[in-house]
Amino acid sequence: MGKIFNFPDDTLHAYLKSKADVALRDTLVGQAIPVVEQTASLIVIRGKMWLPQHVDEDELVSEGLAQLTFIVEEFDPPFRDNLSNAFYVHVRTRTHWRLIDYVRSERLQSRTTIDHALQFKVAFKALENETGYAPTIGEIAERLAISPLIAEEWRVLAIELDVRNTSID
Repeated sequence: MGKIFNFPDDTLHAYLKSKADVALRDTLVGQAIPVVEQTASLIVIRGKMWLPQHVDEDELVSEGLAQLTFIVEEFDPPFRDNLSNAFYVHVRTRTHWRLIDYVRSERLQSRTTIDHALQFKVAFKALENETGYAPTIGEIAERLAISPLIAEEWRVLAIELDVRNTSID
C-alpha cells in the first residue's frame, strides 16, 4: 500500500530535533489538515448508525483542527525511519480517537441506551420487510425476546435518539 499523504521527512526530522520551533510545527499542522478532514469524513460515513443527528462533518473537522496542534506536538516516534508514514498514522489515529471522545462527550445517552434503540430499529425494519406492514409493539417484543413494556421504552428511545434518521411511526 502506497503513502496516502506524503510529509517531507526533512521537515519531520527538523521538527523532532527542535520541537520549540513554532514555524516547523505550524508547517506540519498545515500539512496535516487533509488528514483531519479525511478522518472526520470517515467517522461520519461509518457512524451513520450511532452518531447523534446534531453532529455533522463540519463540526468534527472543526474539533479535529482545534486539536491538531496538540496532536502534532505529541508526535515523538520511537524510531526515526519512515517518518512520513509514522506521522500520518499518528495524526490519523490521534485525530480519530479525539473525535470519538468528542462525540461521546456530546452524547447524553449511554452506549447501552443507544444499543437498545438500535436493536428496536433493526427489529422494526426486519419485521416490516418480512410482513409488509408496520409491526406492533407485541411483535417487536416477541422478536427481541423482551416484554412489550420494555419494547415500548426502546421505541421511545429510538424516536428520541433518531438513531438512523428515519421515522418509525
